[in-house]
Amino acid sequence: MLKCLLILPTGFYNFQDQLERALGEKGYQVACINDEIPGSTAIKVLSKIGLISINRKLSLNYFRRALQDMETGYYDLVIIIRGRGLSKESLDVIRRYSDNIVGYNFDSFAFNPSPLGWLSGCDYYCTFDPDDASRYNLPLVHLFADASWNQSMVLQEKIYDVSCIMKAHSSRLDYVWAFISRFPQLTHFTYLYVPNIFALILLLIRSPILCFRLWQFMHFSPVSPLEYEQILRSSNTTIDYAHDKQSGITKRCFEALAAGVSIITNNTEVRTIDVSVVPNFMIVSLERLKSETCSEIPPFCLLPGVPYARYAGDFLNDLIEGEVK
Repeated sequence: MLKCLLILPTGFYNFQDQLERALGEKGYQVACINDEIPGSTAIKVLSKIGLISINRKLSLNYFRRALQDMETGYYDLVIIIRGRGLSKESLDVIRRYSDNIVGYNFDSFAFNPSPLGWLSGCDYYCTFDPDDASRYNLPLVHLFADASWNQSMVLQEKIYDVSCIMKAHSSRLDYVWAFISRFPQLTHFTYLYVPNIFALILLLIRSPILCFRLWQFMHFSPVSPLEYEQILRSSNTTIDYAHDKQSGITKRCFEALAAGVSIITNNTEVRTIDVSVVPNFMIVSLERLKSETCSEIPPFCLLPGVPYARYAGDFLNDLIEGEVK
């Protein structure tokens, strides 16, 4: 059996499980390690405030120990997802275990600049962000939905006109409040995840009024994958907001499409997915949402969308077979 080493943020929702299953279906025995020292809030804070070099130095020893402890020898494939704690030195260590290293950034380089220092050492490197793909001449590979979504609850009853389940940051709060206040007659489910007290403090500093207005929808724990799927499937449409520093199509979009749920988003890049699913999108900028010209109830909120499937297996086809296409 082929062996694959998967280096990724292991606590990032159920990303690891989805990729492990898809790689197993492709005949790989999979081993996983985190892409930086795991479970360290300090490391996350250092990375977010731009002190990447400290993260890299500390994570280098982690990679050395982790790979030595695994004692699995040679890997036919190494896939690095995000790689926030990696460096050229770390990649040299990983290179001792494989001749085939593929990298992928599910953030923009504006958010995760770490790969800019080591991506040239990969055999193949891709990004989810169209602007970065164009600027750095990299292959563009879209994200995906969980493959289990094509097996359950397809005909779930619609309860909400619109749902909004996302991680809270100030720009998203502005977009969500603009939509809720613009269309109060719509039934909605809104859940804004705040990962920790530090994130909440930053939100309160940047957007105190919005935090007050949306306080009842803010939570310190994320919804479970099952609850997330149930809520999304019971909605006619969902809100997606691409961060101002990103142009990539979010995983949320592909999950909504797999569930046959239409999407209201600020991201014009959704037009590039597939001409057949463009009617499932309504592209509305924050500025337009706040203007008086945006006064009609979006028709999407009253009608379900058309299911569109892109799963982890499709993602891996693009990622690990892209070189030979």
